[in-house]
Amino acid sequence: MLLSACATPTVERLPWREVFGAPPAVKRQLPSDAELRAALQAFVEGASWSRQSVGRGAPMPAAHVDAWGRVLQTVEQGLARPGASSVTDVARVRLVLEGELEADAQQWGDLPVGTGEAVQGTLQHLSQRLAELTALTAKHQVSPEHFRWPVTPVLVTSPWGQRVHPITGGWAPHLGVDLAAQTAQPVVAAAAGTVTFCGWRGNHGKSIEVQHDAKWATRYSHLQVWLVGAGATVKKGQLIGLAGSTGQSTGVHLHFELLAGGEPQDPEALLPSPPTAASASMAASP
Repeated sequence: MLLSACATPTVERLPWREVFGAPPAVKRQLPSDAELRAALQAFVEGASWSRQSVGRGAPMPAAHVDAWGRVLQTVEQGLARPGASSVTDVARVRLVLEGELEADAQQWGDLPVGTGEAVQGTLQHLSQRLAELTALTAKHQVSPEHFRWPVTPVLVTSPWGQRVHPITGGWAPHLGVDLAAQTAQPVVAAAAGTVTFCGWRGNHGKSIEVQHDAKWATRYSHLQVWLVGAGATVKKGQLIGLAGSTGQSTGVHLHFELLAGGEPQDPEALLPSPPTAASASMAASP
Protein backbone atom coordinates (compact mmCIF):
# COMPACT_ATOMS: atom_id res chain seq x y z
CA MET A 1 0.00 0.00 0.00
CA LEU A 2 2.81 2.40 0.88
CA LEU A 3 4.17 2.07 -2.66
CA SER A 4 0.94 3.18 -4.30
CA ALA A 5 1.32 6.50 -6.02
CA CYS A 6 0.22 8.68 -8.90
CA ALA A 7 2.38 8.85 -11.95
CA THR A 8 2.70 12.56 -12.76
CA PRO A 9 3.75 13.09 -16.39
CA THR A 10 7.25 14.50 -17.07
CA VAL A 11 9.31 15.40 -20.10
CA GLU A 12 10.90 11.93 -19.94
CA ARG A 13 7.85 9.79 -20.61
CA LEU A 14 7.31 6.15 -21.32
CA PRO A 15 4.52 5.50 -23.81
CA TRP A 16 1.30 4.75 -21.94
CA ARG A 17 0.74 1.57 -23.97
CA GLU A 18 4.13 0.17 -22.91
CA VAL A 19 3.30 0.67 -19.22
CA PHE A 20 -0.45 0.20 -18.94
CA GLY A 21 -1.65 -1.09 -22.30
CA ALA A 22 -4.15 0.87 -24.42
CA PRO A 23 -5.48 3.95 -22.59
CA PRO A 24 -9.21 4.18 -21.92
CA ALA A 25 -11.30 6.53 -23.99
CA VAL A 26 -11.60 9.86 -22.24
CA LYS A 27 -15.12 11.25 -22.25
CA ARG A 28 -15.02 14.91 -21.30
CA GLN A 29 -17.92 16.44 -19.38
CA LEU A 30 -19.05 19.40 -21.48
CA PRO A 31 -20.81 22.63 -20.44
CA SER A 32 -24.53 23.16 -20.96
CA ASP A 33 -23.97 26.43 -22.85
CA ALA A 34 -24.76 25.48 -26.47
CA GLU A 35 -22.02 27.53 -28.15
CA LEU A 36 -19.28 26.43 -25.76
CA ARG A 37 -20.46 22.84 -25.88
CA ALA A 38 -20.35 22.69 -29.67
CA ALA A 39 -16.92 24.33 -29.86
CA LEU A 40 -15.41 22.05 -27.22
CA GLN A 41 -16.97 18.92 -28.71
CA ALA A 42 -15.51 19.72 -32.13
CA PHE A 43 -12.13 20.53 -30.60
CA VAL A 44 -11.96 17.32 -28.53
CA GLU A 45 -12.92 15.15 -31.49
CA GLY A 46 -10.43 16.90 -33.78
CA ALA A 47 -7.67 16.65 -31.19
CA SER A 48 -8.26 12.93 -30.79
CA TRP A 49 -8.00 12.43 -34.56
CA SER A 50 -4.79 14.50 -34.71
CA ARG A 51 -3.12 12.43 -31.99
CA GLN A 52 -4.02 9.20 -33.78
CA SER A 53 -2.76 10.50 -37.13
CA VAL A 54 0.58 11.98 -36.06
CA GLY A 55 3.37 10.04 -34.37
CA ARG A 56 4.29 10.59 -30.74
CA GLY A 57 7.05 13.14 -30.29
CA ALA A 58 6.46 14.85 -33.65
CA PRO A 59 5.79 18.61 -33.77
CA MET A 60 2.18 19.59 -33.13
CA PRO A 61 0.38 19.81 -36.50
CA ALA A 62 -0.38 23.31 -37.73
CA ALA A 63 -4.07 22.41 -38.03
CA HIS A 64 -4.17 21.53 -34.33
CA VAL A 65 -2.41 24.77 -33.41
CA ASP A 66 -5.14 26.61 -35.34
CA ALA A 67 -7.82 24.54 -33.57
CA TRP A 68 -6.43 25.62 -30.20
CA GLY A 69 -6.65 29.24 -31.32
CA ARG A 70 -10.28 28.89 -32.39
CA VAL A 71 -11.48 27.12 -29.25
CA LEU A 72 -9.66 29.57 -26.96
CA GLN A 73 -11.26 32.48 -28.82
CA THR A 74 -14.72 30.92 -28.37
CA VAL A 75 -14.09 30.37 -24.66
CA GLU A 76 -12.88 33.95 -24.16
CA GLN A 77 -15.94 35.26 -25.99
CA GLY A 78 -18.15 33.10 -23.77
CA LEU A 79 -16.51 34.53 -20.66
CA ALA A 80 -17.17 38.04 -21.95
CA ARG A 81 -20.92 37.46 -22.27
CA PRO A 82 -22.63 38.98 -19.20
CA GLY A 83 -24.36 36.38 -17.05
CA ALA A 84 -23.73 33.60 -19.55
CA SER A 85 -21.59 31.38 -17.33
CA SER A 86 -22.51 29.10 -14.44
CA VAL A 87 -20.11 27.68 -11.87
CA THR A 88 -20.50 24.19 -13.33
CA ASP A 89 -20.01 25.35 -16.93
CA VAL A 90 -16.87 27.35 -16.15
CA ALA A 91 -15.41 24.44 -14.17
CA ARG A 92 -16.17 21.98 -16.97
CA VAL A 93 -14.60 24.21 -19.62
CA ARG A 94 -11.48 24.57 -17.49
CA LEU A 95 -11.23 20.81 -16.91
CA VAL A 96 -11.70 20.04 -20.63
CA LEU A 97 -8.92 22.43 -21.60
CA GLU A 98 -6.64 21.10 -18.85
CA GLY A 99 -7.28 17.55 -20.01
CA GLU A 100 -6.59 18.32 -23.66
CA LEU A 101 -3.45 20.26 -22.73
CA GLU A 102 -2.20 17.26 -20.74
CA ALA A 103 -2.98 14.86 -23.60
CA ASP A 104 -1.17 17.09 -26.10
CA ALA A 105 1.88 17.34 -23.84
CA GLN A 106 2.06 13.54 -23.68
CA GLN A 107 1.70 13.21 -27.46
CA TRP A 108 3.94 15.97 -28.75
CA GLY A 109 6.03 17.15 -25.81
CA ASP A 110 6.43 20.92 -25.60
CA LEU A 111 3.64 23.00 -27.15
CA PRO A 112 4.44 25.92 -29.45
CA VAL A 113 5.30 28.87 -27.22
CA GLY A 114 2.43 31.06 -28.37
CA THR A 115 -0.12 28.26 -27.99
CA GLY A 116 1.07 27.33 -24.52
CA GLU A 117 0.93 30.93 -23.33
CA ALA A 118 -2.56 31.40 -24.79
CA VAL A 119 -3.88 28.24 -23.13
CA GLN A 120 -2.45 29.23 -19.75
CA GLY A 121 -3.92 32.71 -20.11
CA THR A 122 -7.41 31.34 -20.80
CA LEU A 123 -7.11 28.87 -17.91
CA GLN A 124 -6.26 31.79 -15.63
CA HIS A 125 -9.29 33.72 -16.88
CA LEU A 126 -11.51 30.69 -16.22
CA SER A 127 -10.18 30.41 -12.66
CA GLN A 128 -10.85 34.10 -12.12
CA ARG A 129 -14.43 33.79 -13.41
CA LEU A 130 -14.98 30.74 -11.21
CA ALA A 131 -13.80 32.73 -8.21
CA GLU A 132 -16.17 35.58 -9.12
CA LEU A 133 -19.15 33.26 -9.48
CA THR A 134 -18.54 31.34 -6.27
CA ALA A 135 -18.01 34.60 -4.36
CA LEU A 136 -21.63 35.49 -5.10
CA THR A 137 -22.89 32.39 -3.29
CA ALA A 138 -20.34 32.15 -0.46
CA LYS A 139 -22.09 32.28 2.92
CA HIS A 140 -19.06 32.12 5.19
CA GLN A 141 -15.31 32.49 5.15
CA VAL A 142 -13.50 29.31 4.16
CA SER A 143 -10.06 28.36 5.43
CA PRO A 144 -8.15 25.06 4.99
CA GLU A 145 -7.33 25.11 8.71
CA HIS A 146 -10.97 24.05 9.22
CA PHE A 147 -10.93 21.37 6.48
CA ARG A 148 -10.84 17.67 7.26
CA TRP A 149 -8.79 15.00 5.53
CA PRO A 150 -10.78 12.95 2.99
CA VAL A 151 -9.78 9.51 4.30
CA THR A 152 -9.20 8.07 7.78
CA PRO A 153 -6.62 7.30 9.05
CA VAL A 154 -4.33 9.76 7.31
CA LEU A 155 -1.10 8.26 6.01
CA VAL A 156 0.80 10.33 3.44
CA THR A 157 2.67 8.02 1.08
CA SER A 158 3.92 10.69 -1.32
CA PRO A 159 4.08 14.40 -0.38
CA TRP A 160 3.39 17.57 -2.31
CA GLY A 161 6.26 19.07 -4.29
CA GLN A 162 9.20 17.65 -6.22
CA ARG A 163 9.58 13.89 -6.00
CA VAL A 164 11.00 10.91 -7.86
CA HIS A 165 8.53 9.85 -10.55
CA PRO A 166 7.41 6.28 -9.72
CA ILE A 167 7.66 5.14 -13.37
CA THR A 168 10.42 7.17 -15.08
CA GLY A 169 12.61 7.56 -12.01
CA GLY A 170 13.19 11.26 -12.76
CA TRP A 171 12.33 14.26 -10.62
CA ALA A 172 8.87 15.68 -11.28
CA PRO A 173 6.39 18.03 -9.55
CA HIS A 174 3.64 16.34 -7.51
CA LEU A 175 0.73 18.77 -7.23
CA GLY A 176 -1.09 16.97 -4.42
CA VAL A 177 -0.48 14.37 -1.75
CA ASP A 178 -1.04 10.63 -2.02
CA LEU A 179 -2.97 9.10 0.87
CA ALA A 180 -2.93 5.41 1.69
CA ALA A 181 -6.30 3.74 1.13
CA GLN A 182 -7.90 0.38 0.60
CA THR A 183 -10.08 -0.56 -2.35
CA ALA A 184 -13.54 1.01 -2.00
CA GLN A 185 -12.52 2.91 1.16
CA PRO A 186 -14.88 5.87 1.75
CA VAL A 187 -13.68 9.27 0.50
CA VAL A 188 -15.40 12.32 2.01
CA ALA A 189 -15.49 16.03 1.16
CA ALA A 190 -12.85 18.07 2.97
CA ALA A 191 -15.31 20.93 3.40
CA ALA A 192 -18.73 22.07 2.27
CA GLY A 193 -18.99 23.21 -1.34
CA THR A 194 -20.27 22.63 -4.87
CA VAL A 195 -19.15 19.73 -7.04
CA THR A 196 -17.83 21.41 -10.19
CA PHE A 197 -16.43 18.30 -11.87
CA CYS A 198 -17.11 14.59 -11.68
CA GLY A 199 -15.61 12.39 -14.38
CA TRP A 200 -12.44 11.03 -15.96
CA ARG A 201 -9.49 13.45 -15.71
CA GLY A 202 -6.68 12.09 -17.85
CA ASN A 203 -3.91 10.38 -15.88
CA HIS A 204 -5.82 11.06 -12.66
CA GLY A 205 -8.62 8.66 -13.64
CA LYS A 206 -12.02 9.03 -12.02
CA SER A 207 -11.93 12.37 -10.22
CA ILE A 208 -14.08 14.85 -8.34
CA GLU A 209 -13.48 18.58 -7.88
CA VAL A 210 -15.27 20.56 -5.17
CA GLN A 211 -15.27 24.37 -5.12
CA HIS A 212 -15.54 25.58 -1.52
CA ASP A 213 -15.63 29.35 -2.07
CA ALA A 214 -14.21 31.98 -4.42
CA LYS A 215 -10.65 30.89 -3.62
CA TRP A 216 -10.42 27.32 -2.33
CA ALA A 217 -11.10 24.04 -4.13
CA THR A 218 -10.13 20.39 -3.61
CA ARG A 219 -9.65 17.47 -6.01
CA TYR A 220 -9.94 13.74 -5.32
CA SER A 221 -8.43 11.38 -7.90
CA HIS A 222 -7.92 7.72 -8.88
CA LEU A 223 -11.36 6.89 -7.45
CA GLN A 224 -13.01 3.53 -8.02
CA VAL A 225 -16.37 5.30 -8.29
CA TRP A 226 -17.89 8.71 -7.57
CA LEU A 227 -21.11 9.00 -5.58
CA VAL A 228 -22.05 12.60 -6.39
CA GLY A 229 -22.67 14.49 -9.61
CA ALA A 230 -21.51 17.83 -11.00
CA GLY A 231 -23.60 20.66 -9.57
CA ALA A 232 -24.36 18.84 -6.31
CA THR A 233 -23.95 20.66 -3.00
CA VAL A 234 -21.99 18.66 -0.43
CA LYS A 235 -21.36 19.04 3.29
CA LYS A 236 -18.07 18.69 5.12
CA GLY A 237 -17.45 15.00 5.73
CA GLN A 238 -20.10 13.85 3.21
CA LEU A 239 -19.32 10.64 1.33
CA ILE A 240 -18.47 11.56 -2.28
CA GLY A 241 -16.63 8.53 -3.65
CA LEU A 242 -14.71 5.31 -3.06
CA ALA A 243 -10.94 4.93 -3.31
CA GLY A 244 -9.49 3.02 -6.24
CA SER A 245 -6.63 2.95 -8.73
CA THR A 246 -8.06 4.35 -11.97
CA GLY A 247 -5.94 6.32 -14.39
CA GLN A 248 -2.14 6.25 -14.31
CA SER A 249 -1.60 4.77 -10.86
CA THR A 250 0.68 2.13 -9.36
CA GLY A 251 -1.87 0.93 -6.80
CA VAL A 252 -4.92 1.81 -4.72
CA HIS A 253 -4.62 5.23 -3.05
CA LEU A 254 -6.21 8.68 -3.04
CA HIS A 255 -4.51 11.60 -4.78
CA PHE A 256 -5.73 14.70 -2.93
CA GLU A 257 -5.17 18.26 -4.19
CA LEU A 258 -5.77 21.62 -2.52
CA LEU A 259 -6.05 24.65 -4.81
CA ALA A 260 -6.08 28.39 -4.08
CA GLY A 261 -7.33 30.37 -7.06
CA GLY A 262 -6.51 27.37 -9.24
CA GLU A 263 -2.93 27.12 -7.97
CA PRO A 264 -1.85 23.90 -6.16
CA GLN A 265 -0.99 24.21 -2.46
CA ASP A 266 0.56 21.79 0.03
CA PRO A 267 -2.30 20.18 2.01
CA GLU A 268 0.05 19.07 4.79
CA ALA A 269 1.09 22.69 5.38
CA LEU A 270 -2.45 24.10 5.49
CA LEU A 271 -4.85 21.40 6.73
CA PRO A 272 -4.93 20.49 10.43
CA SER A 273 -2.66 17.65 11.44
CA PRO A 274 -4.84 14.75 12.61
CA PRO A 275 -3.76 13.03 15.86
CA THR A 276 -3.17 9.76 14.00
CA ALA A 277 -1.36 11.28 11.02
CA ALA A 278 1.89 9.72 9.88
CA SER A 279 4.12 10.36 6.92
CA ALA A 280 5.85 7.72 4.85
CA SER A 281 7.18 9.40 1.74
CA MET A 282 8.15 7.42 -1.35
CA ALA A 283 10.87 9.94 -1.99
CA ALA A 284 12.22 12.90 -0.06
CA SER A 285 11.93 16.35 -1.57
CA PRO A 286 15.25 17.80 -2.73
